[in-house]
Parts: sequence; structure tokens; C-alpha cells
Amino acid sequence: SATAALDRVEELLPRDPRLLRLRVELAGRSGNGARFEQALLALRGVAPTLDQAIATENRLRGAQGLPLLPDLSAETLLAQEH
Repeated sequence: SATAALDRVEELLPRDPRLLRLRVELAGRSGNGARFEQALLALRGVAPTLDQAIATENRLRGAQGLPLLPDLSAETLLAQEH
């Protein structure tokens, strides 16, 4: 299966953003919301900045017809958590 193939590739390229994007796309196509959110979280974790993480996540969410994250700065998002 595609998931098994990605698992094997991940052994060679751990935390590779391209691989993580593929996992998000695969999870989105499968309709598994929990797996989709988990894949987004992993992808977010390798983004160089929070702004880039949000932009990438919003592109992937938009492709799935899901609501987008707010376009806020890192400072604003962190302030909202407290």
C-alpha cells in the first residue's frame, strides 16, 4: 500500500518535508480526518517558521476543501494560547 511504501521511505528520510506532505495528501484522500490532522502536525513540526507552517498547512487544507487556519503572526498565535 502507499502508506507502507511511505513508511519504508521514512526510514531513509526521517522528517523529510516532501515525504510528510505526501502523507498529508494521502491521508486527505483516504478521508481519515484523524490521520490527516496527525500528518499536518508532523509537517508543521519541520517547518522553518510558524508562518511557513501555516502557509503550507493552508495550501493542503484548501486542497481538501477544509477551513483554513487564520493568517496570524507567530506572536499573535502564541498570545492567544495564554
